[in-house]
Formats: sequence, structure tokens, C-alpha cells
Amino acid sequence: LKDKFGNMFHITNEMRGILEPGAGFVRPELAVQYAIEDAMHHGAQMIENTVVTSIHKSEERVNNDERDDNLITVETKDGERFLTKGVILSAGAWASKLVPEWEEHLTVTRQIQAWYETKGVENDAQIMDHNTTFPGWYLDRAEDETPIYGIPADPLSPDRPMQAKIALHGRKDPFDPDQEVRPDVTEDELQELRDTVQDWIPALSPSLDITTSNSKACLYTMTTDENFIVDRVPNQTAHTSKDINMWCVAGLSGHGFKMTPALGEAAADLVMNGKTDLPVDFLSAKRFSN
Repeated sequence: LKDKFGNMFHITNEMRGILEPGAGFVRPELAVQYAIEDAMHHGAQMIENTVVTSIHKSEERVNNDERDDNLITVETKDGERFLTKGVILSAGAWASKLVPEWEEHLTVTRQIQAWYETKGVENDAQIMDHNTTFPGWYLDRAEDETPIYGIPADPLSPDRPMQAKIALHGRKDPFDPDQEVRPDVTEDELQELRDTVQDWIPALSPSLDITTSNSKACLYTMTTDENFIVDRVPNQTAHTSKDINMWCVAGLSGHGFKMTPALGEAAADLVMNGKTDLPVDFLSAKRFSN
């Protein structure tokens, strides 16, 4: 790896690495679009721009029958109420607000990412074209708990076909997702990224031009061990000891999007059948109490 990529990175003989030739990256906007289109093709109804304020066991009766203990009420900010027999909650940064029992296990943090033009960088073609030899990369710095990673420019990107991405992974800055104004990336935050690049990617540093106009902040929802939570939501009602059929996938900790097909299959199995053949038991929230 040092012989092949050492001209880009500051790689020492003490470091260890792995190259996965079959790896790649996911185009998230297209992935979300196709998932929504496929769900709607199979009968799903999409309700957008709607804030869910409460999910709880229903006290309502259906057709004047006795209360169905299996019913769940979902309430929204604009006053709508939905009755259902199962809920899959995947609320991202808002998961702990809807499942307060897990608040101590879920921390929302602010992350910094930036894009830069590859013109003028050594080995332009390698960095620009994901079809050539330069891969997506992830550098775990032993003396610093914040890794850095990058993705080569994607020529099919509608917004940044000639820009590569670089970002810090796992910054610890807490953030409230309900904050009315989500602040832009600050100059101090960008300098943190520039300093890291200068130390670890010397070939890139002289020409790196990242500014507040080509950078963004995003949110991670971190668990204490940085593994996901896939589990039934704890019972929140007093009139019955039976847990409602609500399952939550949360705390993807910055590395879960690529795994959402499997996570979605597991969640669908759990809400429909109460069990799944996929190996997700180790992601139970019960691990935190053990």
C-alpha cells in the first residue's frame, strides 16, 4: 500500500492497512430515491415534511369494539392521528426524542465534510476518476481518536462531478437536531480539517482549497460503542405489561447507510413476525445494561 499510495499519504512502516479491490461507494440521493420509488410501487404511501410528536399504545376503540391492545397511535404536529398494529422507527438524530429510554445511549454529534477541486493535485487522474486506481480511503490515526476519510470525485454527480470529498469521522461535538438554525461550518472547523490534511496527506495540502462555500455540516447519532441499535422499543404505558409492536433502528454512528437494505429487512421481519433470521441480536439495546 505504501508503494502504491505512499505518494499521497504520510504512511510509516509501523502502520497497517488493507486494500479491498471490490469496494466502492453508494450514491445516497439515488439510493434513497430508488428505495422510495420501490416502496411506493409496492403500495407504500409517503407522507413528507411531517413531524411526529408521539407514538404510544392506543386507547381508542375500532368500530365500537373493545380496545385492541395491539393498536398503536402515531400523532403528528399538525394534529393527524394514525392507527397501526406495528411501527418501525428510524428517526435518525431524533430517535432519542421519541424513545427517551435510550437517550443516554444515543448522542447526536456535528460532523464536518468538504469537497475540493482536484485540479493541481499530484496524480490528478487517480484522485478524480473512481474508475482508475485511486480508491475511497479511511485513515485511522492511532494517536488521534478522530479518523479522516475521503471519496474520489464522482463523474456522475449532478452537483460535484469534479470534486473529491474529504471529512473527519466521529467528532465529539454534541448537537441538538431541533436547533432552529443549523449553523454553517465555521472557519475554526475548517482549519481543523486543513491541519489534519497537512499532517497526513502532504501531497494534497498545498493545493487544498476548502471554504465555507464548499463544505457542510452533517449529524451522526452515536452509540457508546458505535454499533447500531436494533430492538423493540421499551413499554411506555402503565395499563399493560405487554410491549407494543414498535421496533427501532438507531445509532448508525456514521457508518450505517450502506447497511440499510439488511437493516430494513431485519426490521420488517421483526415488526411482522417478532423475529428475524438475520444476525442482529448483538445490536440489542440490552447490551448497555449488561
